[in-house]
Amino acid sequence: MQDEEVQVIVLGADHYNSLGVIRSIGIAGIKPYFCLLSNNKFNQTAASKYIKKTYKFKENDFECVLDFLMNNFNTNIQTIIIPTGDPAARFLDENYNILSQKYIIQNINNTQNTVTKMMNKKNQIELCEKYNIKHAETWLVKLDEDYSLKIDKKVIMKPCISAEGDKGDILICEPQEIQDKLAIFKEKGYKKILLQEYIDVEKEISFMGVANAGKVIIPGIYEKINIYPSKRGNTSYAKMMPPETVSFDLNPFINMISDLKYNGLFEIETLVYNGQIYFNELNLRNSANSFSYIGGNVNYLKLYIDMILSKKHEQNIHVKSEYYFCIEPFLLKNIKEGQMSLKEAKRKIKNSFKLIYYSKDKKPFLIKLLNSIYLRLAGKI
Repeated sequence: MQDEEVQVIVLGADHYNSLGVIRSIGIAGIKPYFCLLSNNKFNQTAASKYIKKTYKFKENDFECVLDFLMNNFNTNIQTIIIPTGDPAARFLDENYNILSQKYIIQNINNTQNTVTKMMNKKNQIELCEKYNIKHAETWLVKLDEDYSLKIDKKVIMKPCISAEGDKGDILICEPQEIQDKLAIFKEKGYKKILLQEYIDVEKEISFMGVANAGKVIIPGIYEKINIYPSKRGNTSYAKMMPPETVSFDLNPFINMISDLKYNGLFEIETLVYNGQIYFNELNLRNSANSFSYIGGNVNYLKLYIDMILSKKHEQNIHVKSEYYFCIEPFLLKNIKEGQMSLKEAKRKIKNSFKLIYYSKDKKPFLIKLLNSIYLRLAGKI
């Protein structure tokens, strides 16, 4: 596949999510444009050799991004925009009617504001119930109303819509703490908060997939072994497995995405409790861990592009054997948390596919390393 067949624009922040997408597309023979949303002077992602050109915007300045997209790029070539975060995905969805005249972007049934609607975790829970997918007991709290609750269970609290919140605002609370924590959310300006019964999970299982025109492909399943921060944080070390090796049925999830008429990349996060699978969250966008598929000789982004272009995908579409992947900075932070020793962290990094360091594209790793050293010397971290 060459640049002349298709153009790809990656829209997102300076994050390993964006970096993984850019690298995957670059490996497929396409150099994407990168619309970078960042206020930082130094950006690791923009240093990737696979980028054709970077256009930088202030963080969350989507008004300028919209103006730029509508007045640039050759519309004679099919052009796909791939968002690498909830704010970018929401922006594309809220402007679908105008942007879809020129670009191919993720959508639900080619309808504006539908992806944003499905970002609402309460709507996700209701969708799961249609397919008999288990989930933790859930309460929706509207903070502009009377929210006196009588809950005698430990809960996890989080913003109802991911794009409106931050991972730092995901809290685990005892029953006696709930009212005080809700007051804090209200002070921060949140309107709706989701409370779910806290499940003391045995495993966290996630799967990233591709959906287009009713067809859904899940190349692999991964189990989170270490996360950072240690309570419901990001993956730092995980085991990737072939889909057929898991003990639970994927079909309810596949049917759910297909019937939704979603077109795009997605990730479903689940929890294993008492040997049964429980739905946790649906992300209708690229997963931050998507580059991990390269470690299993699956180019997830090329598969997506080929599906959009109705081209035969001549490479692997499923992971063939299990392997491990890691996000090196998070794994090292696990040492500070006391999750593991330095020796164990070094062993895990050595024996896994790495999402930051990539031997064929070293500059982003070096930029991140030098910037971390500078920030530490300056006393900023």
